[in-house]
Amino acid sequence: MNKLVERFKDEKRWVNYRLKPIKDTKTGETRFTKVPLSVTGHEARTNDPTTWSTYDESLRVSDKVGIIFTPDQRLLGIDVDHILKDGVIVHEQRDTIA
Repeated sequence: MNKLVERFKDEKRWVNYRLKPIKDTKTGETRFTKVPLSVTGHEARTNDPTTWSTYDESLRVSDKVGIIFTPDQRLLGIDVDHILKDGVIVHEQRDTIA
């Protein structure tokens, strides 16, 4: 279990997700976005804690589990797109990211 999961696993700030294909209007290529889901299978909302669960509750539904960043400022994340190639970080800041 990684440190992030250890630290926040008992808090109701976890959701499942499904990948939804989206066609890039500029390139025509298909990419994927993550649609958050509650453990009931309905779409979760990032601004509605009643749709979130603990890590274990979410993991029982699917191994596709994500964490919600809340305004409490105890957790910070940076979303860097397009950094993996064949499962390897190729971004110029790979030492910082990993």
